[in-house]
Amino acid sequence: VIASAVLGIVYFTATAMIDSRATGVVAAAVVALCALPVRDLVQHGLERVVFENRGDPYVVVSALTTRLDGDDESSLRMVVTQLSETLRIPMVVVEDAEGCVLAAAGTPTSEGLRLPLHAGGEVVGWLVAHARSTSEPFNPRDTAFLARVADHTGWVVDAFRLKRQLEDSYMKLAAARIDERSRLQRDLHDGLGPSLGGISMKAEAVRNLIAANATPERLTAVLGQIETDIGSAVENVRRLIDDLQPSILESSGLHRALTAAVRDLGGPLRIDLEIAANIPDLDLSTKVAAYRICVEALRNVTRHSGATRASVRVARQGESLEIAVSDDGRGIGTACAGVGIRSMRARAENLSGTFVIADCASGGTSVTATLPMAYA
Repeated sequence: VIASAVLGIVYFTATAMIDSRATGVVAAAVVALCALPVRDLVQHGLERVVFENRGDPYVVVSALTTRLDGDDESSLRMVVTQLSETLRIPMVVVEDAEGCVLAAAGTPTSEGLRLPLHAGGEVVGWLVAHARSTSEPFNPRDTAFLARVADHTGWVVDAFRLKRQLEDSYMKLAAARIDERSRLQRDLHDGLGPSLGGISMKAEAVRNLIAANATPERLTAVLGQIETDIGSAVENVRRLIDDLQPSILESSGLHRALTAAVRDLGGPLRIDLEIAANIPDLDLSTKVAAYRICVEALRNVTRHSGATRASVRVARQGESLEIAVSDDGRGIGTACAGVGIRSMRARAENLSGTFVIADCASGGTSVTATLPMAYA
């Protein structure tokens, strides 16, 4: 209507200014030349009034991209809010690759458009726009505009995903450190502490024997006990140090380290060790995690299960290292997870692996961990 009125004014103005027989023809030609610019101008003006910047998507895209400098939910909320308000879309949603909502703005209607969000050649999420109404589908210009926004939003979603993964890894690492400190505290309290206390008491006994003019044989016997206790304490310290960073892993590899651990932990418990020959040279973090999980599982067997036999199997499953430790003991039942179990779980999950502990069908307990293989 506005365009017709403007063109009518142009026509009558032209006929009034031109006084000849060709007035109608010239006026019509003027109107024809002005029709397209007038229509575009009027349409642009109306869209600016009704849809704000929708008529100039480059302005909106530029405004959004200059503000997409974060990696948190606030940046994503800003995107969906701006799109919903600018394009008058009832609801705009940003989802991750699994379909979980990361940010949303507006009131839901029915899904009208779903565009993939790419980053690094991968689909990292989805930009979902709800339809204005069943009679007003998204036109090609709306789709092109949303696609341009999606090109930039994908990197924000990917940065947000990486930030969450980093935070999760940090929390798992912190939990693993807490469990490691708890285990070290327990070992010092239950092992080294009593040993040093016994040495102190026997040293005091030697002093009393000397004061009582005891025989050299008696003194030699007590000093021999002290020497034995000191040797045990030294071995205990070496074991604690080796548990913190098993030196044999670096010098001899996982196979020999586990063989030595099985020999030391065996005693009355019979342990069968099976390590596949096709396991490649792994990086130190993977070897340490595999070693610690095996050793901690065997320690739990010797301390709590009452088992007479256990088995350790380390095998390659595709691009993963599978660790399985089982025994013929009483099983875990409904026992709460202690420091050892929490430590094993944290070690596996910190490397994006899995950890499962359960009762065996035939009795006893099974521990299964799967670690992604990282090569040295």
